[in-house]
Amino acid sequence: GFTNAYYRNLGEDINVLKAIRYVGVNADNGRPLFERINADKSVTIVDSIPLAKASNLLSYQVMGSATPKFFGGFSSTLQYGGFTLSMLFNYSYGNRIMNNALRNFMSPTTWQQGFNTAAPTANQRFWQGPGDTNANFPNWYDPAFAQRGGTNINSSLIYQDASYLRLRNIRLAYDFNRDLLSKLKLSALTAYVSADNLFVIKSSELYASDPEGATIGLTSNSYAGTGIYSAMPRRLIFGINVSF
Repeated sequence: GFTNAYYRNLGEDINVLKAIRYVGVNADNGRPLFERINADKSVTIVDSIPLAKASNLLSYQVMGSATPKFFGGFSSTLQYGGFTLSMLFNYSYGNRIMNNALRNFMSPTTWQQGFNTAAPTANQRFWQGPGDTNANFPNWYDPAFAQRGGTNINSSLIYQDASYLRLRNIRLAYDFNRDLLSKLKLSALTAYVSADNLFVIKSSELYASDPEGATIGLTSNSYAGTGIYSAMPRRLIFGINVSF
């Protein structure tokens, strides 16, 4: 339902992300709360996406960009005796993604669609009852949970910080000494172990194992990101390089 005249304005980042601003949970009844921008630019708080959309497209606000503010990497190599330890880190900061784990699985009706319902973490605090001011997600047992749209594609709740620091690779190698090489009539002999994607440091708000998470098959995700909220594959390789 977006048009090019609406979604991107002249001078905006081509990867701008827009959604209806989610502002929390009604502590009395557990309904999600959204900002509706009226024609006179005033703001009304409403409890569903359809009500927020009543002002047509005015309620869609900029929620950030899929473009990082900066990104890069750095490496380090340490040597001692015959051992060489090398590490490669990379990072991204300031970009946001649409978290498909929240969109697709954080719903009480997922089982009806053949999905398993994903367990919330300590950062997804669903409304427990009247007076609950600690909740940041709406009432899970609301019969109109899906219609109200807290985890809908239009809700800013599912657009989350994708900043991260990752240990992309670490490699430990040992070069055997010349005496052994001479006995074996070799010019070089190196044994090594290498590991990819051992850990990632990410935002605590991100409901995913990894902001760069893998996508399986034709699973959809917006601007890269969490896909089915699985992590990048971890690889462990042992090897020997022999030169004659």
